Amino acid sequence: MKKIISAITFALSVFIFISCHESGKSSQSATEQPTTADSIYATRHDSSSNSSFDGVYTGVLPCADCKGLDTEIAINKDNTYVKRTRHIGKSATIYGVKGTFTWNSEHTIILLSDIKEGPNQYLTGDYTLTQLDMAGKKITGNLADQYVLKK
Repeated sequence: MKKIISAITFALSVFIFISCHESGKSSQSATEQPTTADSIYATRHDSSSNSSFDGVYTGVLPCADCKGLDTEIAINKDNTYVKRTRHIGKSATIYGVKGTFTWNSEHTIILLSDIKEGPNQYLTGDYTLTQLDMAGKKITGNLADQYVLKK
């Protein structure tokens, strides 16, 4: 029952965040810090690198000390992003960071420039982002398919 309530609370927070979207503010770099979903601001503009790539990618990524990381990354066409995570079964706190991203030379991997602690590279796919390891390589092994966020 707690899991259902937590999931509903998280979904409602995301809905409120999207509903309260204010256009006209600029996205600024922020260090990762606890916050509520409605206090993270993301704009939805057009990307010069990949026009169909913008959108919101979600999923539950593996976590060493919790049941999973409920993760959402909003990719904006103006090369900005907002990333939110919540430790499932550990805390209801949503951690957020926003900033800019860059593409690799092949336009297949994005680098979330403002994340210094933890993985910050994602392989792009058809409506997916696949988290890469700290060296920028695809994660292998039994949990490899669990590092995918879907649009």
